[in-house]
Amino acid sequence: MMVQTHIAAGAAAGAAAASSLGLPVAETLLAAVIGGAAATLPDLDHHASFASRRVTGAGAVAWLRHRGPTHSLAALAAFAALLRWGLAASGLPAPAWVWPVAVSGYASHLAADLLTVEGLQLLWPVLPIRVRLLGLACKTGSAMETLFWRPAFAAALGLVLLRGGL
Repeated sequence: MMVQTHIAAGAAAGAAAASSLGLPVAETLLAAVIGGAAATLPDLDHHASFASRRVTGAGAVAWLRHRGPTHSLAALAAFAALLRWGLAASGLPAPAWVWPVAVSGYASHLAADLLTVEGLQLLWPVLPIRVRLLGLACKTGSAMETLFWRPAFAAALGLVLLRGGL
C-alpha cells in the first residue's frame, strides 16, 4: 500500500483505539494523528519511503528487504516494547493512551499490507514466507487501493469520529 493509504488506516486504527478507551473528541483526533504517523514506521526498510526520509538514523534499517522483518509480528512486538520503554525512560508526561494508539497504528500497516498481492513476512523469523489475503489482495498503487481501500479506511476513521461525537 502507498503511504496515503497507510496513514488513513493508521488514523482509523488510532481513533478506534482512543474511542475504545473512552477518550474525548480532542484526544481522539490527536490519537488519529499519532496512529497515522505510527503507520508509516514499518516502511523504514525502504530507502525512499515517507518515514525513512524523515526519521533520523533510518538508514540503519533501510538495507533490509522491503516487507521483511519490519513488517512482522516480531517487529510489532519490538516496537511496542521499545515504545513502552522509551515513554517510561524519557520522563515526558505522555498520556497512558499514547502507547496503545501508536501500537494500533503500526499494526494497521501490517494489516493493510496483507491486502496486497506482494504480501509480507508476518511470521518472520520463525517462518519467513510471504503471507497475503488473496481474495482481497490488490497491487500496490492500483485503482483498487486508491479507489476502494484508501476511501474505506478514511470512511472507517470518519465513522469512529462521528460515533465519538465529532
